[in-house]
Amino acid sequence: MRITRFIAALALTLMIVPSSASADWFIAPYAGGLFGSNSRGGGFLTPAAESERWNIGATAGWTKGWWGVDADLGYHPEFFDDGGGFLTEASVLTLMGNAHVSLPSRGRLQPFVSGGVGLIQPDIAEPGGLARVDEAKFGWNAGGGVVALITERIGIRADIRYFRATDDAESMNAFGIRFAGLDFVKTTVGVAFKW
Repeated sequence: MRITRFIAALALTLMIVPSSASADWFIAPYAGGLFGSNSRGGGFLTPAAESERWNIGATAGWTKGWWGVDADLGYHPEFFDDGGGFLTEASVLTLMGNAHVSLPSRGRLQPFVSGGVGLIQPDIAEPGGLARVDEAKFGWNAGGGVVALITERIGIRADIRYFRATDDAESMNAFGIRFAGLDFVKTTVGVAFKW
């Protein structure tokens, strides 16, 4: 329920941002990989093998001049090792609201830095639903990237971003894992469309 309220608030924020002739909306569906993750506790809840660590998602937002805002939704289907079939679900969902700043462009290359706050929701479940963890945690992210314009309205967007979840250090669950300090780096590449 909390994630639904967060999505609604984020959508409302993006809708009330004033539009003008010099402002652009954009959407950039992407795919990518994860590395450098860390989770504490729960011996089998280790990051999945690097070859299995992929993600999909999209970033959508509004830019005016050198600054803007965006929302990033990412799904990481095999975030944790499944323990040889011990888990039926081992994913992470992220939803972040960010501010971004454009750096001086180099021809058709437009670099940017970005950061913000949102939710990181691990979803871990055993067969038969005996135990499940799917509560969203507050988190933050920071990173940057570049958009290489192919035309005035279409480009290739590459991004690298650090994510970190916060949680009560004493918080426990059925798997004995503490999500305080859960962190990872996400890299993505996608096609950006602006209008």
